[in-house]
Amino acid sequence: KDVLTLDDIARELRVSRKTIQRLATNGNLPAITISRRGGFTYVVPVQSYFNWKISYKKKKKECKNLN
Repeated sequence: KDVLTLDDIARELRVSRKTIQRLATNGNLPAITISRRGGFTYVVPVQSYFNWKISYKKKKKECKNLN
């Protein structure tokens, strides 16, 4: 599988799909928009996701250390 869905990512990170969708919409997650009948969906290339995940976890850890 070359791409992950937002549901796949939400499950792995144990956050809501809405959180992941917000990250994709804001451009914080390297997602590709795919048009579908009646709307669109996002997918994320696996390699881009792994690169993003490293920086996401690093930022999350830094925020915890500030508290």
